[in-house]
Amino acid sequence: MEEHYDTMQILCYSLLPCLLFLLSTKFLLYKRKKRNHPPSPFALPIIGHLHLLKLPIHRTLDSLSKKYGPIFSLELGSYLAVVVSSPSLVEECFTKNDIVLANRPDFHWWPAHIKLQQDHHGLSRVR
Repeated sequence: MEEHYDTMQILCYSLLPCLLFLLSTKFLLYKRKKRNHPPSPFALPIIGHLHLLKLPIHRTLDSLSKKYGPIFSLELGSYLAVVVSSPSLVEECFTKNDIVLANRPDFHWWPAHIKLQQDHHGLSRVR
């Protein structure tokens, strides 16, 4: 009986990591296929591309634009950022497509934003 218990325990401990690996692989592949974003480097699951941003940031973004093109996307934690590095494309974004690209993320979780909403004084009050 004890041998049977040991065999079952070994089987459970070996199947659990395999199951977790298969589920995480399926989740990552499903997530990757579904989105229609500009090209981007490989992102880590929770922090996204934050591990790639090194000082000076403008040189890091320049090297990424040379590798991925003038428009690429970065996941900064749970937020998606689209980086446009070509002057002609930036002009097009701010003149022809300014209404389409005018949405901004809501930072209601940011304490300084909450303070600004409460006292309506502006950014000079944020420390």
